[in-house]
Amino acid sequence: MPASHIPASIETILSHKACGPLIRHWLKQSDTNKPPSKSQLDPLEFWSALPDISIHIYVPDLDDYKMYLAGDHISGLDALDKKGITLRDSYQHHSPHIADVIIKKWNEARSTQKCLITFREIEQAGQEKSSLRCILPLTEPEAILCFTIYGYDAEHAHKTLHRNRDDYRNESYSKEELMHLIKLSE
Repeated sequence: MPASHIPASIETILSHKACGPLIRHWLKQSDTNKPPSKSQLDPLEFWSALPDISIHIYVPDLDDYKMYLAGDHISGLDALDKKGITLRDSYQHHSPHIADVIIKKWNEARSTQKCLITFREIEQAGQEKSSLRCILPLTEPEAILCFTIYGYDAEHAHKTLHRNRDDYRNESYSKEELMHLIKLSE
């Protein structure tokens, strides 16, 4: 299958200098039945991704996620220290409904054990910016590792890849599908 059959989001993620090594490491650490645990991840294997990573631990009693760790690019988005804060608390002032949408998608990624790729426009400091996210479920404890590319040049990529923005809305991939797509991209 030619590389042109690789979804635009996967092509972008795999070729990204920071996220490509992250997703390959996540796949390498996964076993056949489940994603890796947080303790199985070796940050030295994807060190360039660290500023753009956040890890959120699932809290079943709340059906919410608490921020466990945030890289410099994530924690620098606002003045709040978000460690220990739930998604709902984080979004309560500006977009409370967004937290429920994110939680639903993250729960889906956790329950299906699939990588989720999302694309959306966000407003930051009065400017529209694009974000491309790679959501990776973790186990022991149940968690989500989120890699975010902010300020992603969507227009350029869509013209270059001959795809439109709707290609990115929500895509999920099993470990086997990701491994197959990686082989196609090499």
